[in-house]
Amino acid sequence: MEENSCIIPPKTILEDVSLASKLCGSLNVESIANLPDPPVAGDCEPSQEVVEWLTSSPEKLGFRSSLVPRYVSDEKYRVNLCWRFYLFRLCCNSNQMLNVMELVSTEPNPLDATGALRKKNIGAPNTATHWQQLRERLSRRREMTAWLEEQISTVKHELELASSNLQLLTNLISKRETTELGNSVSESCKYHKDKLGRLMDELKLQQEKLVNSIICPDHGSLFAQLVKMNDQLRVKLGAYASLSSKNPSDCLEKVCAEVPDEASLRPETSGGDNEDTTVFEAVLPWEDEETER
Repeated sequence: MEENSCIIPPKTILEDVSLASKLCGSLNVESIANLPDPPVAGDCEPSQEVVEWLTSSPEKLGFRSSLVPRYVSDEKYRVNLCWRFYLFRLCCNSNQMLNVMELVSTEPNPLDATGALRKKNIGAPNTATHWQQLRERLSRRREMTAWLEEQISTVKHELELASSNLQLLTNLISKRETTELGNSVSESCKYHKDKLGRLMDELKLQQEKLVNSIICPDHGSLFAQLVKMNDQLRVKLGAYASLSSKNPSDCLEKVCAEVPDEASLRPETSGGDNEDTTVFEAVLPWEDEETER
């Protein structure tokens, strides 16, 4: 938090018509009279949890110590923060909150003697550059979130396609069929196995961006499903190849010893029992490409 946010009194901001009006505009409040009133000092006593949270962090404790009591008393510091939290609770998104933070960090114009002292001695310069940098950081975080959501959506889509073809190939193997359809489904499974492999390699190259996400190569649950599906495709393709090579005993051994049960072929979902009924249909590579267009 910028230092001025903690030491400029609420009354100083509310009495500046220009600043207060901008605050109303940012918060979609009809008039200055509808802005939260500054709290009474006695209502701003910190709870034991807040005190423990503050003292547990050297950075937070050092920030407060740099201001109290040199520039503001402990009582006024708490009032200033409480009033700003009232305003922050009215915000609906991060952009709105950043605008409000900038406004409540702005010294009124003209400055009184106390304000001149504050501006001279502490706080980040209240310039367009300072707040523009914060907005750029926010924008980068949003772009990263959007990129991550897109990657997750891609992984889920590829898992669904691979699962459908894998199940159909499993059914053909259980019937010991090596027909033209079976060969086509096998080729489709090979395509999806290769595609999942490339997708895993791409995610590993972006590992730093994926930390703590469900597609993190180290411990992400969705990435683990990618690995599992790729292994299942490998096993089933080997079983079908054995069946096609006219070696039924080898194929039967592979199917019985290596292939997981049918339920494990489906990618994990968060749905309930209603998702158990699935219609499986072969999705050939070229059909999927046309759909993506």
